[in-house]
Amino acid sequence: MLYARTPDGNLYRFQYDFASARWVQRDKLVGTGWQLFSEIFSPGADILYGRGSYGHSPFDGQVGPVLRWYRYSANTDSWAPSAADGGGVPVGSGWNTEIHVAAAPDSCQLAP
Repeated sequence: MLYARTPDGNLYRFQYDFASARWVQRDKLVGTGWQLFSEIFSPGADILYGRGSYGHSPFDGQVGPVLRWYRYSANTDSWAPSAADGGGVPVGSGWNTEIHVAAAPDSCQLAP
């Protein structure tokens, strides 16, 4: 999977099939409002992490920059259950001090 974000916050999903050497999905709009994040990264398997938005810390409830977890399901064309505030699930706090964040792209795979 490949995700692309436009400056106005639209998020598009692309899927490439290596066996047939072709794109099987292109320009699929899967979300809006993604301009809230300073950075979006993924470990694979349609899981995205967004950092730079503000919310309640999952540790102490304080409001500040949080790391949010998202999971897209192609079967239902929807995102996994979200947090009470409507965003992704907060999984960390204080994520405003890092310059760049990345995840190993092969660290997460869908199980059959």
